[in-house]
Amino acid sequence: MADRKKSKNKLKAVRLFIIIALCVYFSYSLITQQVQIHSAKKEISGLDAEISQQQQIKEELEKKKELINTPEFIEKFAREELGLVAPDEIIFMEAPKNTSK
Repeated sequence: MADRKKSKNKLKAVRLFIIIALCVYFSYSLITQQVQIHSAKKEISGLDAEISQQQQIKEELEKKKELINTPEFIEKFAREELGLVAPDEIIFMEAPKNTSK
C-alpha cells in the first residue's frame, strides 16, 4: 500500500513537473513572439514613412518633368545655363574694372 502511494505521489510530481515545464515553454514562446511582432511593426512603420517620402519625391519629379517640356523653361534654361540670347536682342557687357593703380 505504501508503495502505491509513493508511486502515485511520484506520478503526480512528474505530471506537475511536465505541466510546469510546458507552461514555462509556452510563456517563453509567447514572449519571444511578442518581441518579434513589436519589432516587425516598428520596421513596417519605418518602411511606411519611407514609402510616403518616396511618393512625395516622385510627385515632385513628375511636376518637374512636366515643366521641362514647356517653352518658358526651355528659354530660361537656354539663357541662364547656356548663355544664349534671342536673335533680336542686343547684349550689353560690363567692362572689367581696372584695379591696378
